[in-house]
Amino acid sequence: MELTQITAEYITKNRIYVAKREKAEALVEKREKQLEWAKKRRSNINYPSWVDELLKPIAEEMVKQMPDRYYEILGPFGMDANSSIFFYRKETPGSLVGDNCLSITFSPGNLDIGELRLKDYLINTNRYRDGTMGEMNDMNYPSVECKKTIDELMQWLKQQNAKKDELDSGIEEVER
Repeated sequence: MELTQITAEYITKNRIYVAKREKAEALVEKREKQLEWAKKRRSNINYPSWVDELLKPIAEEMVKQMPDRYYEILGPFGMDANSSIFFYRKETPGSLVGDNCLSITFSPGNLDIGELRLKDYLINTNRYRDGTMGEMNDMNYPSVECKKTIDELMQWLKQQNAKKDELDSGIEEVER
């Protein structure tokens, strides 16, 4: 047997190998480009903002029941991602004095199902000591199930702010 026969078989197998490898590399390159395209597309998908998509429509419905007021949404802030809707009297914009500013605070629950929670400022659990991260993030106030209707939220707003006004007037008397 001549060596050319042996080398011919090798050359044939090597050419088949090279062809298969080039085809596989071309497929890998094509898939990598598709993967890069998919990653870019994924990075351009915007996660819906719970503040814009949930709180803003709630604020717009609530302010309809208070024609002398406008609203401002602030947040999310802190470890609980609290966001508050402030309702100011139109004639004294931005003033926090007296009943000029009414506020209601929400935190996100399970956003996959659109769950919102309300911060209950009428109950102070005192779980976190003064100066701790928990205390500074309003975590002494429980987060409770959100009301089901705008009318119930309006009632909650009135209850929360009536108590706040009582506390504020008590502080004013102490300061005198």
